[in-house]
Amino acid sequence: MGKLKKTKIMKKLIFINFMFLVLFPILCSSQQTNLEQKAVKYLCENLGKIDNDLLNKRIYFNGNIIRKTSNIYNVANCNDEINLIKNEIPIEKEKELDSIANHNLERQYESKKIVFDCNSFSKKRRLFTEYYYMRVYNFIEYDNKYSVEINISGKKGRSVEIIIVNFDKSSKDVSHCYKHLIYD
Repeated sequence: MGKLKKTKIMKKLIFINFMFLVLFPILCSSQQTNLEQKAVKYLCENLGKIDNDLLNKRIYFNGNIIRKTSNIYNVANCNDEINLIKNEIPIEKEKELDSIANHNLERQYESKKIVFDCNSFSKKRRLFTEYYYMRVYNFIEYDNKYSVEINISGKKGRSVEIIIVNFDKSSKDVSHCYKHLIYD
C-alpha cells in the first residue's frame, strides 16, 4: 500500500511540474503579445469597415505570430509617407527608414502564439477550399506610434492585403490603414 501512495504522489508531482513547464512560458509571453493580440482583435471587429471584400474571403490564421518585425517600408507606404509602387522615396526618408529597420533587426523575437476568438478567421483548413492566409508580424515603434503589420494573401500570392494597425503611445487611440497590392 505504501508504494502505491508514493507512485500516485510522484505522478501528481510530475503532472504539476509538466503543467508548470507548459504554462509558464505562455503566461510570460502573454504580456509581449499584447499589441499583436489587440491588432488581431481590432481587425476582427472592424473587418467590414476596413474592406467589405474581406468579409467574403475565407481567411486562415492559426494564431502564430511571424518572428520578424513589421516591415517599416510597408508601414510608411500605408501611412502615405512614401510611395513604393512609384518608387518615390526621398533620400532623407530612406535613411531614416533604413536606420529604423536596422534597429529592429537587432531585436530578437520568439515565435509567439496568440489566443483569438473570431468567426471571420478559420483555424482549420479543409480540402478543396481556397483560403487566404493571414500573417501577423511583431510590432515596431515608428512616428511615435506602435504599428503591427497584418498581411492577407491568396495561395498564389498574386495579391496582398496589407493592413497596418497603429496604436498611439500617448493615448489609447487605435487607427488602421489599408493597401491592396496586385502583382503581375
